[in-house]
Amino acid sequence: MLYDDEKRPEEDESGRNRNEENNGYGYNRENATPDNNEAPQYSYNNYNGGNQSGGKKPKDSYMSKKTVGWIVALCLVVSIICGICANAVTGIIRNTKTETTTSPSSVTTEDPGKTTDVNGQNQTSTSDNIVPVTKVNAKDIPLAVKSTTDKCLANYAEVAEKCINSVVQIEATETVQSYYYGPQTSVGRGSGVIYTTNGYIITNYHVVGKNTEKITVTLYDGTKYEGAYICGDESADVSVIKINKNDCTAAKIGDSDALKLGEQVLAIGNPLGYGITLSDGIISALSRTVTVENTTMTLMQTTAAINSGNSGGGLFNMKGELIGITNAKVGGTSVEAMGYAIPSEKVIKCVNDFSQYGYLTGVARLGVSIYNYIEIGMRKITGYIRVDTVKEGGTAALAGIKPGDIITAIDDVDCGDFSILTELLTKYKVGDTVTLKILRPTEASKSSGSYNAYLRSCEEVTLNVTFVEFDPS
Repeated sequence: MLYDDEKRPEEDESGRNRNEENNGYGYNRENATPDNNEAPQYSYNNYNGGNQSGGKKPKDSYMSKKTVGWIVALCLVVSIICGICANAVTGIIRNTKTETTTSPSSVTTEDPGKTTDVNGQNQTSTSDNIVPVTKVNAKDIPLAVKSTTDKCLANYAEVAEKCINSVVQIEATETVQSYYYGPQTSVGRGSGVIYTTNGYIITNYHVVGKNTEKITVTLYDGTKYEGAYICGDESADVSVIKINKNDCTAAKIGDSDALKLGEQVLAIGNPLGYGITLSDGIISALSRTVTVENTTMTLMQTTAAINSGNSGGGLFNMKGELIGITNAKVGGTSVEAMGYAIPSEKVIKCVNDFSQYGYLTGVARLGVSIYNYIEIGMRKITGYIRVDTVKEGGTAALAGIKPGDIITAIDDVDCGDFSILTELLTKYKVGDTVTLKILRPTEASKSSGSYNAYLRSCEEVTLNVTFVEFDPS
């Protein structure tokens, strides 16, 4: 059973993999599950240097037995020497390969006690050297305040110097339910941006969400802190977490509404879990509507490289102001320079709503818990959205939706799957009115022995539903 803003376990067979592409877009959280150990592969372009058909056959040459004997002896000596050299060269290649092609996911899987810090040095990540945290309530979250300036910095180096200490690496551990293998531990790596001096950090919900069990935050200087999830919203892909540190370097939040096309930006994050990395670019689009993993969002587009692990990191302007939280890119090996970030104005609203209300306002929610199947006798048939409970005072309750109702369409768009329902809801806001088609089981439905008889016995109901504001918790 789950609420309409939650993910159905059956749809997450291998865990919540935020690198998965959907409609050409993909989140950028570097995952490292037990089944995801493959390191990135690097190779030169190899050309075919073999024989081509149609060529003349080389003319045979004559050699004496004595010559052949000398050649064989020489080959033996050379082979011994080459064998020794080959072993030495192979060792160098293997070492180089380990350093350059083994992803942090492989390192973590093979040696869980080690991780790579921002300088590439191995550190032991035991609980002994991680500063613990005390969790606080959402209402304790400090407000996010804009702090703009008219002074531009001279170059990217100055921007980096001003901003890099406010960006952190995040390692998040979560138990996910696999359809085939049962509970599995998923370890993902992403980024975050400190926005208060007392340790409050903004990141993506797909990096750290309410189901995250363990959070480790690494600052730019390499020190590690235990993190606590405070509040977040999946539809906005924004979360707030906290560490116990009172002298943090906090980012200055700028005005994303003042951005112009072509403006230079610097993305700072933790791509592939390698450590804090910079990538430069420009703002290539101010407002793009994209759908990522069944969630429709309006994002900024940038040419700065955004890769897996960059999620939750900062996009900074040339004043050194945070003007976006990076979270997505267009998938595909042939696609370049199409990364996305959540505008700072949206981030500010999320954080301040979390602080004032404990949830994000303005989001279209039904306020129901559902099952993705109907029950006919002893059988469960998937492909249907069946309402289990209805939240008092929520949109569904006010519209007259009842437990047992089967939601079949929203504004004539069929929704027989939870992912479709989720995507449709993200296209609306509080105050919007939609037409909801449902099948309502009757007394005859309870005695129906067949699939077709059950559906025929249901009452077809059409409701005009207006989304209202309510506390989803």
